[in-house]
Amino acid sequence: MELLATVVLPDVDVTDLNVTSPQYRSLEWLVYEDTRNLAIQEDAQELIERFSLVTLYYATDGENWIANDPSLLYWMKNDTEYFWLSDSSHCDWYPGIVCDNNGRVAYLSFDLISLMGTLPTEIGNLNRLVSLSVTNCPLEGSIPSEIGNLRQLTKIYLYSNYNLLGPIPSELGYLEHLTRLSVVTHYNFRGTVPSEIGSLQQLTWLELEHTKFSGTIPSEIGNLQELRNVDLDYNNFSGTIPSEVGNMQQLSFLNLVDNNFSGTIPSEIGNLQQLTTLVLGENFTSTIPSEIGKLQQLTRFHLQGNAFSGTVPSEIGYLQNLTSLFLQNNTFSGPIPSEIGNLQQLTRLYLFHNNFSGTIPSEIGNLQQLLSLELFENNLSGTMPSEIGNLQQLFTLNFFENNLSGTIPNEIGSLQELNFFDLGFNTFSGAIPSEIGNLPLFHIKLGDNNLSGNIPSEIGKLGFLEVLDLRGNIRLTGTVPVEVGRMERIREAYFQNTSLTGGLDDLAICKNLDSSWGFNQLIADCKGFITCECCTVCCDREGGSCDDWIVHI
Repeated sequence: MELLATVVLPDVDVTDLNVTSPQYRSLEWLVYEDTRNLAIQEDAQELIERFSLVTLYYATDGENWIANDPSLLYWMKNDTEYFWLSDSSHCDWYPGIVCDNNGRVAYLSFDLISLMGTLPTEIGNLNRLVSLSVTNCPLEGSIPSEIGNLRQLTKIYLYSNYNLLGPIPSELGYLEHLTRLSVVTHYNFRGTVPSEIGSLQQLTWLELEHTKFSGTIPSEIGNLQELRNVDLDYNNFSGTIPSEVGNMQQLSFLNLVDNNFSGTIPSEIGNLQQLTTLVLGENFTSTIPSEIGKLQQLTRFHLQGNAFSGTVPSEIGYLQNLTSLFLQNNTFSGPIPSEIGNLQQLTRLYLFHNNFSGTIPSEIGNLQQLLSLELFENNLSGTMPSEIGNLQQLFTLNFFENNLSGTIPNEIGSLQELNFFDLGFNTFSGAIPSEIGNLPLFHIKLGDNNLSGNIPSEIGKLGFLEVLDLRGNIRLTGTVPVEVGRMERIREAYFQNTSLTGGLDDLAICKNLDSSWGFNQLIADCKGFITCECCTVCCDREGGSCDDWIVHI
């Protein structure tokens, strides 16, 4: 055993090994159980790799491995000739071991078996390894620094090994051929990103997601000029984005969401002219740099949930490949730039919960691929542009809680895909356009405006309508149309604080209460205007004003 140890453990005195250690057990197996009879000198490299894999087997509780694949489970139990610790070549021990033409381990994947225990330092002996993948294993401990010995390694995949601890060893910087580093969903993985990462100049994919990395992004990341994808979301990174990020001019994907970053977007971001996705959040401050207009390959630009302020630069109009623009939940102010009308590939525009003011630009009608237009909770004023009618793919239109006024344009009837329509808490006036009855609406929310006239009977044609909210339009008059009362799928209706008259009890709408469609709210103002025995809330009967009833839909 001592002679074998001089080859496989040259820096260790075998008499110092604990007899229960993975290394000692591996030596014992090779000496007393392995019938392959490899020669210590002539087969030294094969012995070292065989020893390293046997040590890995014992260090990760190989006797109790759990197969993640049913076919592998059958093999583990029945095919002892070709499995771990069999007499066959270690290249044949397991489907996740792939050797090169010289019989050296080149690919090692533990996606099919659930490893336990720790990764042994001997993994650093597999110095022809090209790819290492460990997924869904309850491994403990840290990544051994000896991983830095694997100088041929091009890919590291570590996914969902929930008990694996950090940090990333600085020796990783020796892996000059590494093209992909993925450490994903390790909720106990802590530590910082070592500055040595800047030595990985072949790296194209850096994926450190859903872990607990902290500290700053090292400026050395700017050395990685082959990077295409950087995904650092859901960590505890802090500090600013280093300006050196502008050196990574091959970058196409950058996601830094859900960290503790602060500060501004560096103007150097404008150098990343191959970028297609930019997602930043939370805690970034200041303004959007005008250099953002240089990113003309950008398709997704997401800055939601930060503390950005100031105006949106007109240069955003240069991003003509953009399909989604998410600026919600910031403190942007000033007008929505008319240049936004140049973004004719846009499908989702989310500007809600900001301080935008001024009018809705008529150029928004150019966005004919738009599916969702959400401008609610701003300070927008003026009228709804009739060009809204050009958005014939629109699914959601939400202008809730602004200062919009004027009439609802008849062109709204052109939105033949519209399901959700919310103009609540504005000052719209005039009649509800009858054209609204042409739309496949599920929700109509027009509450708290200055709408007048009768409820158009055409609303009764909306066979899929679930929510009808007309509350707070004191100038709405007439009766609730019979056609509205016949709608079978409606589950919430609000008529309080209007001047509607007549009775609701004889309408089919009352018979739908607590039906299989779950109709559970019918609220009216029963102060001599409407009689409604079936209402779930009848304000005069409950006492107080209908204004006292706050209903969440």
